[in-house]
Amino acid sequence: MKRILVGLALMAASCGGAAEPVPGPEVADGPDDVVLAVELEGGFVPVEVNLNRMPRFLVTGDRRLIFEGPVVAIYPGPLLPNVLVRPLDEAEWDTLLSAIVSTGLPEIDRIEEREAEATVADAPTTVVTFRDEAGEHVHSVYALGLDENSHPLLDLINHLEALASSGREPAAPYQPDGFRVLAIGAAPAGEAEELIVPWPLEVDPGQWPETPAIPDFHCEAVTGEQAAVLGPALQEAHQLTYWRFGNATYRLAARPLLPSETGCGDS
Repeated sequence: MKRILVGLALMAASCGGAAEPVPGPEVADGPDDVVLAVELEGGFVPVEVNLNRMPRFLVTGDRRLIFEGPVVAIYPGPLLPNVLVRPLDEAEWDTLLSAIVSTGLPEIDRIEEREAEATVADAPTTVVTFRDEAGEHVHSVYALGLDENSHPLLDLINHLEALASSGREPAAPYQPDGFRVLAIGAAPAGEAEELIVPWPLEVDPGQWPETPAIPDFHCEAVTGEQAAVLGPALQEAHQLTYWRFGNATYRLAARPLLPSETGCGDS
């Protein structure tokens, strides 16, 4: 796999010297290489949210920033999240790598900070993963940002948020190769038949593999011709849509497959 070495310009620490290029982290440059991921785990949310949760930010080796954009303020909202992608130019890429270096991520293997559990209940854990030529570097913090303490990872997340909203090159809808779909057997309350639509695929989602933690939840990565059929139906559905296959009805949680993902167990 081709790799690139990025030079970061850092200011000399002594007497305000001129900026000098120094070697930066060596990272893979492919479209399916995830260089940086910011994810949330746990928290007081329904189980299907945790099973099918989108990363907050994803940065790929070909210099793309993938993130969830704003959603329309209606209920029920769209079934699929509003996933956007924005290319990063060379200057943005270099400043992002500099921000990653500033967190100390390239210097660690794995750090877990859970001190806030003593004072904050039911909060999510923020997990930041950086991958370079040395391997995977993971820093997780429980209840990040929910207290008044500053943290290097907050600075990095603020930097990513600024890149996501930058006007240099606007974000565009992310075009996935498939969908990660979670099916839960359920039926609408009362006589709400208008909420039920036909399941468009020939395979019963109840026959998909069960998730290891919760046997009643079935998950599949839908790709290829099946994704071409299912995609338009998912786009038209909302969060209260039910799907009928034979005598069974299902609720879905769904999102696009992201770079490096091939199945429900990928992250």
